[in-house]
Amino acid sequence: MDKITEIRNEIDKVDESIKDLLGKRFELVKQVKEAKREANYDVEDINRELDILACFNDSQYHKQLVKIYSKIFEVCKEMQVDK
Repeated sequence: MDKITEIRNEIDKVDESIKDLLGKRFELVKQVKEAKREANYDVEDINRELDILACFNDSQYHKQLVKIYSKIFEVCKEMQVDK
């Protein structure tokens, strides 16, 4: 197996973990949706989003993480809106 294939196999493992963790996150989003509805909270909580993004301030991948999490926030907010 060449080096590129080895690295890609490791990336595949990481991607599988990311998929599983996002699935868990989405299940929790369903729960928070119900809790917000019961407490009459808005779907969007910008302070919560900013707190999460602040955790990445010292990461060398700050810019990339902000882009990814901005999309995750968008998807999670969509999940909380009744359609």
